[in-house]
Amino acid sequence: MPTEPGSSGQAGSSKRRREASPPPAAASSAQPGAPPKKRRRPGPKVPEAKKGRKKAHTYHMTTEQVPEGAKGLKRAVEVHARILGLALTNTSIPTAPSHHQVEQFEQRFTHSSNLDALLKGVSNLGNSRAAADALAKLRRDTLKSTSITARDIKSVPDSAIRMMFGALHCFGLSVWSPDFTSTPTSLYNSALESIFMSTFEQAAISYAYRNFEFDMALIKDTRLLCNLFRNFVWSYWLKLSEKEARRPGSIVKQVIAGSAYRRRSLLTAKRASYLHEHRYSSRIQQLVCAPECTSDDERDPDLTNNGFRVFPKPARSSLVTEFFRAIDKARMSEDVVVLQRRQTYRRPEPRTEYPPTTAPSDLSLRVPENCPLDWFDPTFFNKLPIRFRGKYRKSTIALPLKDDYDGMKDWERMPDDVFMKTYGDKVRAQYNLPTDEELDELDDLDSEEDSDSTEVPPNARAGPSAQEGHSEQDEEDIQADLADDI
Repeated sequence: MPTEPGSSGQAGSSKRRREASPPPAAASSAQPGAPPKKRRRPGPKVPEAKKGRKKAHTYHMTTEQVPEGAKGLKRAVEVHARILGLALTNTSIPTAPSHHQVEQFEQRFTHSSNLDALLKGVSNLGNSRAAADALAKLRRDTLKSTSITARDIKSVPDSAIRMMFGALHCFGLSVWSPDFTSTPTSLYNSALESIFMSTFEQAAISYAYRNFEFDMALIKDTRLLCNLFRNFVWSYWLKLSEKEARRPGSIVKQVIAGSAYRRRSLLTAKRASYLHEHRYSSRIQQLVCAPECTSDDERDPDLTNNGFRVFPKPARSSLVTEFFRAIDKARMSEDVVVLQRRQTYRRPEPRTEYPPTTAPSDLSLRVPENCPLDWFDPTFFNKLPIRFRGKYRKSTIALPLKDDYDGMKDWERMPDDVFMKTYGDKVRAQYNLPTDEELDELDDLDSEEDSDSTEVPPNARAGPSAQEGHSEQDEEDIQADLADDI
C-alpha cells in the first residue's frame, strides 16, 4: 500500500531520534561546577490561521435555508433575474443605472400606487414592438452559447420573455438594472423588485419554468420568493459588483479560474475511476490522489478551434505525463463503446498541450502532498528546499524507469515489495532525499534562530507549493465566491 509522506514505509529506514532533555531534577544533580546543560527551547508556535467564512451579506441564504423541493424554484428565480437584467452569463451582472436614470424614475413614480396601477396590467404588456425587438436580441445573444445559463434561458417561452420586457418598457426602462449604490428598499430598487415579483408570478403560472421541476404551490409563498430574489440580487450580485468595482475584470478571471479547477478535478476523478476499475496497484492509483496531480487547461484562444489547451506542469515527471495520456486514450475509447447510446453522452472536447516553453499557469504550479515520489521530475525535485524534499522521504514509487516502462508491463499489477526490489529502488536512487542528520541539523538551526527572536516569519504557514505565486486559499476563494453562493 502507498504511504503518505512522513508515515512509516520503506523497510530498513531508521526513525529520527533525539536525546531526551534531562528533567530539572537531573540537571541539579550534576557535578558541582559543571555548566548546566542547555535545554533546547522550542520555537514559537505558529498561530492557526482563522479560516472562518467571510461575513455574509444581510440577505445571504445558505443551502440549508432553501426548503426541500425548492431548488428548481431557486434556479428559476435566478434565470428570471438574468433575463430581466440581460446578465446572460455567470461572468456578467446588470449594467449599473446612471444617477439621472434613477432620479428620473423616482420623480415619475413618486407613490407606490402609481406602480400598482401599471403592475395590474402586466400580463397584457407583451405585444409592443420594443418588447419583440428585445426578445430577438436576447435570442441572438444566447444562440451560440452552450453554457448552462444560456441553455436555461433558451427553455423559457417567447411569450413569457415578451411579457417581461413589455413590463420594463411600460415603466420607461430599457433594462432592469438594480442600483447597488443604494439600499434594496429605495423607491427605485423597490420598484424593480415589484416588477420582478409580478412578472415572475405571471411567467410561472403560465408554466414558463416547467423544465425546472418545482412545486407550483411554492409560487404563492411570497416570503420564500422574496428571500430567494434578495439572496441572488442583494447578496450574490451585490458581492460581484463590489469586487468588480475594486478590481475591474476580477469576475471574469475568477470564473475562468474556477472553471479550470473544476475541469481539473473532474478529469482527476475520471482517471482514478479508470485505474480502480482496471485493478491497477494502489501505488499507481496514488498518481491521481489529488487534483494537483493533473494539468489544468483553458479554452483554446484560437476561436476557430474546439477544445482546450493544456498548460505545462513543470514539477511532474514526463513519464507520468506519458502514462496519463495513455490511460486517457484507453478510457475515452471505452466510453465511446459503453456510453455512446446514452442521450446525455457528449464526446469530450480535445485537449492539446501547449509547447513546453509556455509559461505555466498559477494552478499548474501546485503540487500534490501525498503522491508517489516519482510523480515528480527528478531534476525539478532535487532543486527544491531540503525541508520540502523531506516530506516525501517515505513516499512510494509508482512507475519503473523509462526503459522498463516501455518493456514488459508486468509492473502494472506487481506486489509492492516485488516491484520495489525489481524496479523501485532504481527509481528512488534518482532523487536526492535528505537524511535524518540533515533534517536534524536544519531543526537545530531553526531552534537557535527561534531563541533569538520570537517573531513568526510571514511565510511560516506556506503549504507545499513548489513555487510561489499561488496558494490553496486562492483556490478556496475562487470556489467560495462563485460556487458556494447559492
